[in-house]
Amino acid sequence: MEKSTLKLTLCSLASFLILGTLPIVGYGLKGHNVSDSDSRNWMKNVDGSKSIDVLSLPGTHDSGATHNFMDFSGKCQDLSIKNQLEIGVRFLDLRLKQVNDNFAVYHSFINEDLSFDDVMADCTSFLKEHPTEALVISIKKEDSTENSTLSFDDALKTRLAKYGTGIYTSRDIPVLDAIRGKISIISRYYGSTIGIDAYQGWVDGFKDSNTFTFDISEKNKLHVQDFYHFKDMDLKIQEIKNCLEFTSGYSTGENKTLTMNFFSGYFEDGFPPTYSVPVAKKANAWAKDRLDEYSSTGIAIFDFITKDIAKAVWSKNL
Repeated sequence: MEKSTLKLTLCSLASFLILGTLPIVGYGLKGHNVSDSDSRNWMKNVDGSKSIDVLSLPGTHDSGATHNFMDFSGKCQDLSIKNQLEIGVRFLDLRLKQVNDNFAVYHSFINEDLSFDDVMADCTSFLKEHPTEALVISIKKEDSTENSTLSFDDALKTRLAKYGTGIYTSRDIPVLDAIRGKISIISRYYGSTIGIDAYQGWVDGFKDSNTFTFDISEKNKLHVQDFYHFKDMDLKIQEIKNCLEFTSGYSTGENKTLTMNFFSGYFEDGFPPTYSVPVAKKANAWAKDRLDEYSSTGIAIFDFITKDIAKAVWSKNL
């Protein structure tokens, strides 16, 4: 077992022993999950000639992480993938463990009881019902591979092949019309040959305040704010604001820069480890109050997203 996994397990076991006699209370940030026609079809009113680097896309961090470890840590979303799409989310962050050349959704070592095929079924069904919409899915390798003969990349291509032209695998940043009714892939794993390559150049934001830009193709870049481990919420908010100022002042050209702004994270001194709720409460409250000050968000990525937050992002495109 890796040291980080062992540490998380021991801390969680300790919290269980200390608090195990107390009733366990769900801590998710419950949001209004009833969608409407506008949230399900908001892209139909967006100019299809626009490149997605100038759009404001609501997204979720660890999109399939709806389960906890011993009810203390690991959960990042209250809403299912289907409900996320219905409230307007158009970016999903999937962490996949390769098992028997198939994929299961994981968060660290936590099995989220959701397969990649389950996610794809929800996504393709949604797009069939709402063909004006488009999805961007980031895929990251999570945990160690088990009982597999194929590389992560080859296994993924095999799973995606059955969706044919419904999967957009170009390395470049597309315009909206090129991906309507489709899923555009961002690859965050070693050895990727499909989609936007976000593995090379990605800087881990565990210890240092960081926002970084790197090349993803000859004329395309990725601009990322993923500072997720910090002592002071003010530091995180400042990183979010800096990224929003970048997107609000950005205009596309021959060379494109796609922005990913993570509102998610956890406190360095928090207990238990990877406990995302306190940060989400503050970041989401800030977003509700302040997002209207910015003209564009890029891909804005949240824990425990709600319909109101999603709308605050996607409505900037209209």
